[in-house]
Order: sequence, then C-alpha cells, then structure tokens
Amino acid sequence: MGAIRVLIPLAVLPFLFIQSATACKAEWKVTPFKGLESIGVFISSLDDDAKKAGFTEEELKNSIELKLRQNGIKVSDTNDFDDSEPSFLYLRLNVMYIEKDAHYVYGIDLCFVQPVRLLRNDNVLIAKTWDQNYLGIELPSRIRNTVNSCLDDLLIEFLNTYHESNPYK
Repeated sequence: MGAIRVLIPLAVLPFLFIQSATACKAEWKVTPFKGLESIGVFISSLDDDAKKAGFTEEELKNSIELKLRQNGIKVSDTNDFDDSEPSFLYLRLNVMYIEKDAHYVYGIDLCFVQPVRLLRNDNVLIAKTWDQNYLGIELPSRIRNTVNSCLDDLLIEFLNTYHESNPYK
C-alpha cells in the first residue's frame, strides 16, 4: 500500500500543468460570454494513451458541438474563424496508463478562449476567460464512461455560466 501512495502522486505530476485559472469571482460580476454570437470548438491533440483508451478528437468535438447546439448556441467552424474574433471552447484531455497498477490517470481541462483588450494600452490578446478541470484515476474498464461523465459535468458548468449572460430567447 505504501508503494501506491508514492506512485499515485508521482503519476499525477505530469498533469500539474493543467491550470486552475478560473475567472476571478470577486465582488463584481464577470460576464465573459455576454453578446457572443457563436462559439468554435477546438480539441487538443490526444496522446497515445488517450487513443488507446478509445478517445478520438472527432468524437469529442462532435459531442461538445452537439451539446452546444442542443442548448441554443450557434457553433462556428474553427476553420472559418474571423481572425479578429476567435472565441472557442478548448478541450485538453490527457490520459496516462499506469501499467504497474493497471489504472489510468486522467486530466480534463475545458476552457473558453477569446480576444480580450488590455485597459492599460488597448492591446488585444487571446486569453482564457473561463476554465474548469478534472483530475482523476480510473480503471481501464471505466475510463471512457468516467471521462465522458466528467466532460458532461464541465459542459453543464459552462452552459450554466453562458446562459447567465445569454438567456434563452
């Protein structure tokens, strides 16, 4: 059991780059989605272990786009972005198989990226304005269901935040 306690933190180290830079929930109301007309979806390249677990970029993208459309959000083609207004959901899924323990370690980062203007000099940058993530360990037989369930939770969180600023019409 002691070896597992040491192994699990070591296995999680590669996933520490997953940031928790969720928009500041200070005293003012942050509305990063107000007035958006459409959203693109971009999936980061999947690692080999994610592919071995059965995930594909196309399947993940189609699933996210479907949920956006079902919730009244127009989806833009990421190949047709207007360079001045690229606003998109970005999914990064990292999966690592720990052979010794026969488990997967996974990290899911779903963030919204859009142009922002710096007040101090009016420069426009592309930045994350919303970000949520999951990190976990799962058995190979349940990795797909667990990751898909976590992704659904993240999408629900995103959709709730989006609809606070853009109510259904």
